[in-house]
Amino acid sequence: MLVTAYPTTAPDFTKEYHSSDWEYIQNMLASGQILKLPRSAEVQRKYEAQTQRIKQEYGSMAQYIQQVKLGWVDSKGDPVPGEDFKLLPNDFPYKLDPTIQHLVLWCRKPFTREEMAKILSAELPGKEFLFFVNPKALQSIRTVYHAQVMVRDL
Repeated sequence: MLVTAYPTTAPDFTKEYHSSDWEYIQNMLASGQILKLPRSAEVQRKYEAQTQRIKQEYGSMAQYIQQVKLGWVDSKGDPVPGEDFKLLPNDFPYKLDPTIQHLVLWCRKPFTREEMAKILSAELPGKEFLFFVNPKALQSIRTVYHAQVMVRDL
């Protein structure tokens, strides 16, 4: 399921939130309220610190993601041949129930909902998943197409 919503307010990352369970995530996606999936305060602090360090070292989060995490560009920014997508754990996951894993589907190009669902079904056999693309206003890395993926075992 891919849901794109355009909320107007962000969560207060200075306070703690309950862990989101599967039903909560399903309802939130169905209602378009994706801003209601915050990180824990601790993970948010780590995210902010690491983001600052990465930007100083690599110039941008996008360069770091493409070069280090995905291997899609070299240190000069030139493309490196390879697959069109990678499914990786989110280094700074939302605060979720422990039975839910937060992954990111990174894509060299935008895929349709149907293409992403097909990729995820092949990559996650026997697992239940939900996915969505954050609206541009919420994307920390806008130049690398990616979807948030929540997974649980069936």
